[in-house]
Amino acid sequence: MSQKDQNNNLPSTGEMGKNLADLLLKVAKDSIVGNPILVSEDEQQRRMDICRACDKFMARSIRCKECGCYLNHKTQFVVSECPIEKW
Repeated sequence: MSQKDQNNNLPSTGEMGKNLADLLLKVAKDSIVGNPILVSEDEQQRRMDICRACDKFMARSIRCKECGCYLNHKTQFVVSECPIEKW
């Protein structure tokens, strides 16, 4: 699948920007009050394993078709959530 075809499976740029902004705001709020920001390596791996087994997983780019996020990054944050509630 070409990069253009692969990108057609993603949410709009605006929606992906909103998702990123929402995540960054949550991370900033937790940081300010002293809450942990990152999950353990084991938890990140658990999340990635769930993502890799999902039909929304884009293996070539390691992204989620549902939210458009790069999963190597999204799975690291405590406040991150799977858009289809798998983790």
